[in-house]
Parts: sequence; structure tokens; C-alpha cells
Amino acid sequence: MGLHGEIKEGIRGAFSDARGVYGHQGILAILRRQGRSASKKTVRTLMRALGLEWLVPQRGRHNSFRVEVGQGAHNVWNRQHPRRFHRPHAE
Repeated sequence: MGLHGEIKEGIRGAFSDARGVYGHQGILAILRRQGRSASKKTVRTLMRALGLEWLVPQRGRHNSFRVEVGQGAHNVWNRQHPRRFHRPHAE
């Protein structure tokens, strides 16, 4: 099978079973659970050589929901608000 042939087959199988979600660390954990031994760098290099890339989760983008501006809240307590941001001059 050649150099690292058995490990390559294990990587392909584990990657397809995981539906492309796992990266090299997850694949390495699966291989070790199956009793195969390989280093992290070997798994990473072989995955790159096989063209296997894991699905990178996309960061959620902020989307401000645009609505029409409605009326403000009613002054239920009848509070008398001072002018906004009014500060007497410090002397």
C-alpha cells in the first residue's frame, strides 16, 4: 500500500464518517480509538495531501433588524425629566 497507506485509508474513512466536521485533532482521536498510532503532524500532513479540509464554522454576522420607528413609551408616572445631558457649569 505504500508509505502511510493504512493511515491514509483510516483518515479517509474517519473523515467521511464525521461528514467533514473534524479537523486533524478529531481525526487523530478517532484513529487512536481504533488502535492506530500516528503523530498529529503526520495526520495533518496526510489530510492536506489528500485534500481533506474540515468545515470551518462561520462567525455570525450582526444584522440589525430594520423596523419603522414607532411612538415612544408613555409617561405613565408623569415624571418631569430635566433637559438631557444638562450639567451646571463647575466654578
